[in-house]
Amino acid sequence: MTTDQNEPRPTNSEINPKPMPYPTSQEDMEEQPDWDMSNYLPAGKLKGKVALITGGDSGIGRAVALAFAMEGADVAVVYQTNADDAAVVGKAVEAQGRKFLAIQADVRSGDACREAARQTNAELGAINILVNNAAYQQGYESFETIPEENIHRTFDTNIKGYIFMAQSVLPYMNEGIPSSIPAVLLALSATNTRSTTPPQKPLFTSLLRAWPPTWAKRKSG
Repeated sequence: MTTDQNEPRPTNSEINPKPMPYPTSQEDMEEQPDWDMSNYLPAGKLKGKVALITGGDSGIGRAVALAFAMEGADVAVVYQTNADDAAVVGKAVEAQGRKFLAIQADVRSGDACREAARQTNAELGAINILVNNAAYQQGYESFETIPEENIHRTFDTNIKGYIFMAQSVLPYMNEGIPSSIPAVLLALSATNTRSTTPPQKPLFTSLLRAWPPTWAKRKSG
């Protein structure tokens, strides 16, 4: 990747997505995501902070983990199945001189979320930032063919998982609030009626709007 700020980016018509089995590894993708942040100039914005990132082993979560480390944060990532992907992130974070912690957990479980938060605080000393990035989505040929199991799994991961993790970090957070990257992206993206994602957009946005007053009240109380 070049450090040129005008580096070429593919257009939508130039991107040819190909189906992959689930679960999979980012390393198996034919077209690799651009995540190395080599054209990013950090400014120490997160020096001394600790970030917990769900789904931080691949995709957007991987890039965020590296960016936060470049800004000075120690990073814990929660991954579900692919330890090799998490190890790639760990090497990148540690190359920035920051501490790294990989935690295998399923965010659909409240107990797993609580253990991930406990482990992060115990090993990294704090939790200042939560990024709810873990998400599940599968596409289908038509909306009416989406199986019931997929609907449950999507909402259990993308809604319940966000709430479970936010609840879990509360005892350890003295500053900061949870954030949700997919909430922002999905709110701005075009609707795909062949998945179970569209109904979640207003829920994501509502959660994001509800959290700041909750944190403010908790801190002032």
